Amino acid sequence: RDRGWLLFTRDDRWHYHRAELLALIAARARAFIFTSQGSAEEIAHIVWRVLPRIAEIAERDTPPAPYIYKVTQSGVQAVYPSPTFRFPMPR
Repeated sequence: RDRGWLLFTRDDRWHYHRAELLALIAARARAFIFTSQGSAEEIAHIVWRVLPRIAEIAERDTPPAPYIYKVTQSGVQAVYPSPTFRFPMPR
């Protein structure tokens, strides 16, 4: 059953983890990956600034789950699905 939950994680090397990306997609996750490695205070500031955009994405649910967004100091950017998305090569 889809509860519409959102997943928040912090990982500046997310694009190297093929198995984790596949798991997110298979689980039909609504994921937001914070890539900043700043302090907790800096991350909190980013969350405060982008929360309206995250809420808009979640409420609209477009694209429908699964989706993955990258959250940086400059904003929220779609990662998957995206025409430029490429899975990392297996190691």
